[in-house]
Amino acid sequence: MHKFIENHLRHRTFKDFYQSDITSVEEDIATSGIAEVFAPVILRALFWAALTLPAVVSLNTSNVALFLTPIAFVAGSAWFILSLSTIKLKFKHFAGDITKNIFESFLTSLLIMLFIALFALNTSAVTIEYTLQSNTYFKIFSAVLASIVTIRIVYLIVVGSIQYATNDAMLTGQRELMQEYFRRSLSFTYMVADLIRKEPDIKVTNYYISDAFSRIFNVAKHHLVNRAKPGFEEKVKEIEELNKDALAVLSNPERDQDEVNKTFLTLLLGFKKLLNTKNKSARKISYVEIEIDCLEKNKDSHRVIALRYATIFALIYEILQDEGEDIFL
Repeated sequence: MHKFIENHLRHRTFKDFYQSDITSVEEDIATSGIAEVFAPVILRALFWAALTLPAVVSLNTSNVALFLTPIAFVAGSAWFILSLSTIKLKFKHFAGDITKNIFESFLTSLLIMLFIALFALNTSAVTIEYTLQSNTYFKIFSAVLASIVTIRIVYLIVVGSIQYATNDAMLTGQRELMQEYFRRSLSFTYMVADLIRKEPDIKVTNYYISDAFSRIFNVAKHHLVNRAKPGFEEKVKEIEELNKDALAVLSNPERDQDEVNKTFLTLLLGFKKLLNTKNKSARKISYVEIEIDCLEKNKDSHRVIALRYATIFALIYEILQDEGEDIFL
């Protein structure tokens, strides 16, 4: 049964998804989601809903339907609005439990209401209902089973809510902190452009440039981790490597200038790769292509190179100010 559900989801429900232009990482996420989340949860929901069938055919289920309607509504709403992007990466397995619990409670409620509706619409079921209602023991047995299932539905919603609330408490203040960090980094990027133009000492400008790059990479890293899009782990590693190079210059801005210039160019090209080409503001990076071309040719004096970075950081400030962290992939 598990395999049947899994194959149906993969070849029917997710058919268009698999035929899309997806990466291997995205395919793995979908496949593991089907095998580890959707198929098992659907199977469990079917099992628990099936336990209520005796009650459906032998008891007056109108009150049950009234009771389950708001539960299904609440669980369904929670399932659709639940966003795992707000859950810390290290709690991803915990997050899976949250979605499983909410989804199972929603699906079980929905299936029970489906059974009630099908039985009510089937006129031939009247005879069966009349026969079973005369059996007291069967009615008691049915009521106990249905009660257990109903308690489980409520339990899953409560547990899922507690789990999500626990995660939410851990995130208290984090969004504000990130916004503050972003604002300061943005302000510093603008300030660096001005400082570079005013500072004649090339070693000091090395410090400013490396610090600005490091702050930008930290913003990009936090953005990717919080969004947790498919394949983001590789991009985070790339950012960490770039930031490592930036910090190396920051810790020793008086190193060989030609080596520093090569590092800065690597950082700039790395930053450019992180930009979302579909974002209108991010595409503004093309405005400084002439600066990048000149930096790649490496024919300018060190002071002119620093001034080129001043122009580039002024544009980066403008891009970040327009769209914020959304400029990153």
